[in-house]
Amino acid sequence: MAMLGLKTLPVNHHLHPLYRVVGAVVGLLLVALGIAGLVVSGTFLGVPTSVPFCAVCVVAGVLMILAALQGRNAGAEINAYTGALLMVLGLVGLLTRDTANFLDVSMANIIIWFVAGWAALAAGFYGRVGEATRQRAARDPDPSARA
Repeated sequence: MAMLGLKTLPVNHHLHPLYRVVGAVVGLLLVALGIAGLVVSGTFLGVPTSVPFCAVCVVAGVLMILAALQGRNAGAEINAYTGALLMVLGLVGLLTRDTANFLDVSMANIIIWFVAGWAALAAGFYGRVGEATRQRAARDPDPSARA
């Protein structure tokens, strides 16, 4: 199955455990920021917090943590789709920030969504595991010759 329509994503990247850990750490940071923002009104560590921003951070962080715990290709797809969603929300927040700011976000919130989205996309794109087609073909060039 092609994740996000990309058929040439690497499989068994030598750093896939690192990308899995990066996804989990970014997820933990998003959950911590979301919960702290819901508890503390106003700003938290210089980041303006709002209920929509914090809710998105908590949901995205939980998804990324669950994807890291799951660890297989489904986890990589969850990370990729979560990253794409964060990137789209960042763009929507950027486009509506001055006019109809229905997400109630500031530029700092948008930057956090973009950075977390890129980290989730990297964890999703390079976190896939399995047997690559070229490796399988090099090991067994003619599968019909099996008896």
